[in-house]
Amino acid sequence: VATIKSMDKDGIVIYAGSYSKTISPGLRVGFLYANSQLIEKVVVCKQVSDVHTTVLSQMIISEYLNKYDFDAQIKKSATLNGEKCALMQECIDSFFPKSVTKTNPQGGLFLWCELGGNIDSKEFAAKCLEKNVAIVSGASAMPDTSKPTSAFRLNFSMASNQDIQTGIQQIREVIKEYER
Repeated sequence: VATIKSMDKDGIVIYAGSYSKTISPGLRVGFLYANSQLIEKVVVCKQVSDVHTTVLSQMIISEYLNKYDFDAQIKKSATLNGEKCALMQECIDSFFPKSVTKTNPQGGLFLWCELGGNIDSKEFAAKCLEKNVAIVSGASAMPDTSKPTSAFRLNFSMASNQDIQTGIQQIREVIKEYER
């Protein structure tokens, strides 16, 4: 999929990215593609904020990008995450009631689900955590976080296949509590 920046003929699109999901979240290194006037202003803002990103972190990212085939790593990660996503979707289809809907993402690290009914996903997330399964309430993605929602987000990127299967079954047990 082409980026919006790649279609920018007038130099008005800002493309910001990070190596947090692809190389290392702890290094806190990102990048910005924009017109030079904007870059100058962003540099000043960054310097006021914290002078600059740690040089060691920048050197680690630079060394990694120069030493390894980053594009191949991205493709490998995308394939692996696609397989995990498919497994999670299969488990949801097998274990969740049909009233629970889910997205069919074409990329990324998350699935979005909706419980339906009047189930508050904040409370639901707390009950899942009691079963050692962490989900993110959809309320955190809503414009008004105080309003209840039955939506929640699942992350498949760091879980093993066994953890995905077990986690979905544990979430199903929590869903059963609401069906009583």
